[in-house]
Amino acid sequence: MMGTFNWDDWMDEKSTYRSFKAYSKSKLANILFTRELAHRVGGKGITAHCYHPGFVRSDFGQQTRGQQSQGSFYPRWMEALFTIDSEAGADTGVFLAEDPSAKNSNGKYWQRRKVRRTKSFDNDRNAAKLWELSENATS
Repeated sequence: MMGTFNWDDWMDEKSTYRSFKAYSKSKLANILFTRELAHRVGGKGITAHCYHPGFVRSDFGQQTRGQQSQGSFYPRWMEALFTIDSEAGADTGVFLAEDPSAKNSNGKYWQRRKVRRTKSFDNDRNAAKLWELSENATS
């Protein structure tokens, strides 16, 4: 997992846009929001999960192709070698929705049907902070 937040510029309004940096931060935000949501609703019988589907064959990122200075994704020849189809990409999500044992991992990050460790930035303090900043930005 990649990404981090500069809390003084958490929406990157003062920094240069880089597509992969923005993508990485959005994935970290998903993990942090899942953690905080689980904390807020866990006692109500609700389970929150986030997961990485894998490198799924899709048109995602096509608008940045060829813009290496923008931090674009992999070249097309690599995609053909390393991508998975949408059914394989959905496997963990379907597992989390159907398997009763998944309820025991509220707020966790999953990949290939397993809970994965995340970097040290993913913690309760940062999850609560991002939630609060987001609430303030949208209210």
